[in-house]
Amino acid sequence: MADEDGKQIELRMGKSVTADDADGSGAGANPSGAEASGPGAGYAPHGAGATMAEPPKPVMGWIAVAAGLLAIFFNGVVFVPIAIVCSIIALFMGQGMWAFLGFLTAFAGLLTSPVLLTILGLGALAAWFGFPVPS
Repeated sequence: MADEDGKQIELRMGKSVTADDADGSGAGANPSGAEASGPGAGYAPHGAGATMAEPPKPVMGWIAVAAGLLAIFFNGVVFVPIAIVCSIIALFMGQGMWAFLGFLTAFAGLLTSPVLLTILGLGALAAWFGFPVPS
């Protein structure tokens, strides 16, 4: 490739190369690519310098779903509240899908727990008959 004066220009990925730098010395180019622009600017092949940061893993959502599944198959009195709290935290951390799945499994754990259903049923029965709630 040549510029308007007819000098040869070598194109390098991740570097700014000017017509003054066409001798191939690379003295004027920024090897980090910080000031480079255009296609391929700042490109670093694998194993050469900085790597891309991995996206954060939705650990709180995983914990919410795991606690919900444990609530379904084991002790719902313990794991349903844990799943609900972890789902709320996951929701605020931006892990919406995992939070939804955590709420879903916590609700299924609530429906499969006889103790929690009894507590909810007694509360509904007290509200139906107008029993005073101690405060």
